[in-house]
Amino acid sequence: MSRKKPASERRRAPNGQGTPSLRPDGRYRLDVSDSTLLVMALEWSILWSTEGSGDVDEGVHALGLVEPQGFEGVPKPGLWRDFEAILPESPLSYDGLIVKIVWRVRVRALVGKDPEWLGEVQFRLGNVDQARQVEGKNDQ
Repeated sequence: MSRKKPASERRRAPNGQGTPSLRPDGRYRLDVSDSTLLVMALEWSILWSTEGSGDVDEGVHALGLVEPQGFEGVPKPGLWRDFEAILPESPLSYDGLIVKIVWRVRVRALVGKDPEWLGEVQFRLGNVDQARQVEGKNDQ
């Protein structure tokens, strides 16, 4: 199986910034260089996760699955597939000093038993200022 990314995506959102209740949309397609690759299903998702210190938290906000009957069992490389979802009120994107909250649009192809990650695009939800370290005050 080819290790090239067998899918690509394009997201239509202004400057990679989203606001709650915004309805982002996009589209993706297969880009298969290995004609023997058996794709069981295609999946798109909009999800968030934390990065930084501590445990990793994750949440899937929206998910769409295209099963073989959706493309007649054969991947069609040139066919764009659309997706759309309404963004939630929270959690908002945050660039903290200890933890970050990151939103992504992800497209995967399910190949055999193991899902293969194909591609993702990060975007910001909301308009929270980036955290900055505050200088300590000298009490003398």
